[in-house]
Amino acid sequence: VAENDTHKRAETDWKEFIISKAMPTYEVPTNLTAIVGQTLADVTLPESFAWQDDTTTSVGSAGTNTFKVTYTPKDTTNYNTVTDIEVILTVNPKMEELNAIPIINASDKTLTVGDTFNPLEGVTASDKEDGDLTKVIEVLENNVDTSKASIYEITYKVTDSKGASSTKTITVTVKAKDTQNPTIDDNKKPSATDTDKKPASTDKQTTSNSPKTGDSTNMTTWLALMFVSLGLLAGVFTVRKSRKSR
Repeated sequence: VAENDTHKRAETDWKEFIISKAMPTYEVPTNLTAIVGQTLADVTLPESFAWQDDTTTSVGSAGTNTFKVTYTPKDTTNYNTVTDIEVILTVNPKMEELNAIPIINASDKTLTVGDTFNPLEGVTASDKEDGDLTKVIEVLENNVDTSKASIYEITYKVTDSKGASSTKTITVTVKAKDTQNPTIDDNKKPSATDTDKKPASTDKQTTSNSPKTGDSTNMTTWLALMFVSLGLLAGVFTVRKSRKSR
């Protein structure tokens, strides 16, 4: 204070003030979710927050689990870092894809009596997860008897590594052997014309082709008369010619 009529003088005394860092304001993270099998590293926190536990820590089993985080303000000169903030993490069950049912590839068969038959020949099986399952196919039922013509059934079953199984039934038809017909020479086959025309009996042919006795006699007589007439005409012609010459 400057010296004046009231105050003769003023003295100065130094005082020390300690200004501490303030506690920052923040909002505790909410709606944090994870899936069974994940770790804290798979869960993203809001800006300025970090997991206090190691990020390789498992999120735990399905349900709600509590973990601690740290909040670090941007102005670390004037504000403190806050630790041990508890947050709730909702852990959901792992959504696993349903195990696909294996598929058996087998079709109906036709055999002939006496054929050799292997029920697994040409039969395959596959699975989406396990791939080729042909080697583990089971024959549940097989009553095929290739010595007898009939219709039989075969039932197959296959199971994958996760226990899913499927079955399939096919029909096996055993046919009787065909009877071979004798070979016919085409050159000796009768033509349609020949087969259609049935020959008349021998007796009828003989009768129809042989002239009757009466007809034969009449023919002879007629020929004789014709020759006589010709002879007479020739004689008359000769006589007339002789008269003319005289």
